[in-house]
Amino acid sequence: MMEMDDESSYEAEWFTYSALTLETRVGDVTMTQSEFSTSGLTKGHQYWFRVRAIRANQPGPWSDPVTRVAGL
Repeated sequence: MMEMDDESSYEAEWFTYSALTLETRVGDVTMTQSEFSTSGLTKGHQYWFRVRAIRANQPGPWSDPVTRVAGL
């Protein structure tokens, strides 16, 4: 019998441009909580964020991106 890994985690990435490419990615994090906060963002600049769940070491699909302006 194969034992399933019940541990879940999340990955989040944030970008400076809506293209969501490695060149525009300015941060990423893997966490076990469904909430996180960032620091070091430039006030007044727009950022795009996306997140996905990882279960049994298998990443799910990325969420649709959301955008926020830092410091508002």
